[in-house]
Amino acid sequence: MGIFEEAAIFRGVTKEDARQMLNCLNPVEKTYKKDEIIYHAGDEVTSMGVVLSGSVFIENDDIWGNHSILDRAGRGEIFAETYAAIPRQKLMVNVVAAEEARILFLDVGRILKVCSNSCVFHHTLIENLLKLSAEKNLRLSKRIFHISSKSIRGRLLSYLSYQAMENGKKMITVVGAYMILKGILNLILGFSASNVVSLLFAAVLIFAMLKRIPYSQYVTAIFLALIFLVNLPANLSNLGSNWIYLVEGLLDVGAAAILAFHKDVKDYFAG
Repeated sequence: MGIFEEAAIFRGVTKEDARQMLNCLNPVEKTYKKDEIIYHAGDEVTSMGVVLSGSVFIENDDIWGNHSILDRAGRGEIFAETYAAIPRQKLMVNVVAAEEARILFLDVGRILKVCSNSCVFHHTLIENLLKLSAEKNLRLSKRIFHISSKSIRGRLLSYLSYQAMENGKKMITVVGAYMILKGILNLILGFSASNVVSLLFAAVLIFAMLKRIPYSQYVTAIFLALIFLVNLPANLSNLGSNWIYLVEGLLDVGAAAILAFHKDVKDYFAG
């Protein structure tokens, strides 16, 4: 897979556009040895870097001699894009090769200003650059939020609370995917009005949970438990041929228990 398929900044850029882009933006490729400095703090930069291979560290050295690694950019990731977009803005960090690295430098000014040829890829690069910058700012905001507490206990509790909410959302997503997949399979095995209604109702419940509508997780748990209880007598009476449906019912009960009782799901709705 080439760098144009891997790097998020090039997402949506075709091979034909890539050739035109190389002619228009006049990129520069350089190779750096491990620990070699790519950008110094205090530099004024006009180009952002795209890591073609290897990785780089974003580092900070304060006036007291403390050294810290703030971030890492690996293959396909970018760095220094924010500084390059603001004229005469000096870097506050060092960018250092964490290992031997090949870097493609792109002039951000050329990206932001559509050229006289009206190259189509300019709009795609601008959209990708805006999205990537927003994602980085969001990560930074989360980091600041977690370390804003004055006590170590407060910082730890903030981080653990956030992780619990993220885990709760993942659990709801998994349960939702299971419900949708189960509904689609039931339609394939036997199309009926009740199966269609059940699938649509499941979709509404999943949407409500992802929107964190209060008590929607409990409604979904009750819905799954009722499906299990309604079908249980028939499944038990003909266990030899209906064992797969009994397993499905047990999965329904397990999913219902997760939604109703798991702490991370509760934290997700409480957040």
